Amino acid sequence: MLFAPAPGHRGFTLLEVLVALAIAGLLFVGLGGILQQQIKTESHLERKAAAAQVVRNLLAEAEIHHDQVEEGTTNGEMEMGGWKFPWSQTVSIYTVEDEEGTQQAVALQMQIDVGDQEETIEQAALYLPLKTAEVP
Repeated sequence: MLFAPAPGHRGFTLLEVLVALAIAGLLFVGLGGILQQQIKTESHLERKAAAAQVVRNLLAEAEIHHDQVEEGTTNGEMEMGGWKFPWSQTVSIYTVEDEEGTQQAVALQMQIDVGDQEETIEQAALYLPLKTAEVP
């Protein structure tokens, strides 16, 4: 016999190889699911970051033109990062008393649709002084 293994040097049986392949296959399927979930989560976080930037842009625009805002709700759509984000802005004008006196202020609340569900990105209101109000 020319191909007889040396004593003590045997190879793997077919059954051992098949069991090892089955275990490796299960591990790869599990890792594939984990990677797929990771990619989905990363994509959602990128979209939320772009939506947050849209909110910051809208709030900055409102801060620049705060003397021209009108009370009520405004809707629109803005594109950022290849995505389109429908948004809603609620403006309330009211009187505030502080150390500088009595002032009118604008409160803005932004709500933006991130995609799979509508989320309020900016919950805190932005207060902008309009003008000093006359104290009765």
